Amino acid sequence: MRIRSARIFFGAVAWALMVSVTAAAAPRAQEHATRPADASAMTLEQLEVAALEANPEIRALAGGVNATQARVPAAGALDDPSFMYRGWGVPLREPWNFNQAQNMFAVTQALPGPGKRALRSRIAQQDVSIAKAMLEGKKREITARVRAVFYALLRNSEELRLHGEQVALARQGMEAARIKYTVGRVPQQDVLKAQIAVTKLVDHLLMFQQEGQLARAELNTLLGRNPVAPLEVTGGHAAPADLPQMAELERIALENRPELLATSLAVQRSETKTRLAGKGYTPDYTVTAGYMLQPTGSPFRTPTWRRSL
Repeated sequence: MRIRSARIFFGAVAWALMVSVTAAAAPRAQEHATRPADASAMTLEQLEVAALEANPEIRALAGGVNATQARVPAAGALDDPSFMYRGWGVPLREPWNFNQAQNMFAVTQALPGPGKRALRSRIAQQDVSIAKAMLEGKKREITARVRAVFYALLRNSEELRLHGEQVALARQGMEAARIKYTVGRVPQQDVLKAQIAVTKLVDHLLMFQQEGQLARAELNTLLGRNPVAPLEVTGGHAAPADLPQMAELERIALENRPELLATSLAVQRSETKTRLAGKGYTPDYTVTAGYMLQPTGSPFRTPTWRRSL
């Protein structure tokens, strides 16, 4: 009789521990299962479009492309012309009387040596090509990261679903062990094993929830949003397509990798800069056209034109 009472007592204690553990895990599981009201599920295509439009790194590189494109017309243009006025012999008592002074007006235009303007334009265009290649590379990088996090969230949802099923089975097993222990069919060790199994499932739930939160924060960052903003994804796992052979993959990567294209363009730009530096040994030119007017009453009152190169 005492043995039976002890079994009943330990069975009650085990049942209380199970209830407390599962009760602590239930709110967390329910919190994850309940989708926030302001979080609309997004597909992979929607996520990729949103990332390409709002990602901060992509927007910064796109602004750099616009800036380099705006510098192309000015790179091959001539310098602004300059205007000059000079006055000699202006009376100090009548500084406004320009009829008593020698007046000269001149316009000057600087002309670079042959080939320099074309090389400067080419360098500016190569800068645009490099900026576009870097932008394309960043777009592909962000797209790949969005896909990786998207499938990580899908896997996390499946893990949580399977975890919920395991918790239900563990509860059933623990209840069965408690009943059998109460009637003396199994030792107390079986009840403790069931309790340990439920405790491990609680630890796994916390791990899965943390992984999901980290994945959502990373995906929100890629979308240019607040990392803690609510976000849900919807979709499925696509069957992997047949990949080409390793040699074919290497060829495709070498031909289509934007980073490699940007590096090649940078080499060409360096060569163009070297050619422009070699043009530094050739002279530049300055063209000036002037008009001089003598003071009133001067025997050389006739206007005089002046040109220089």
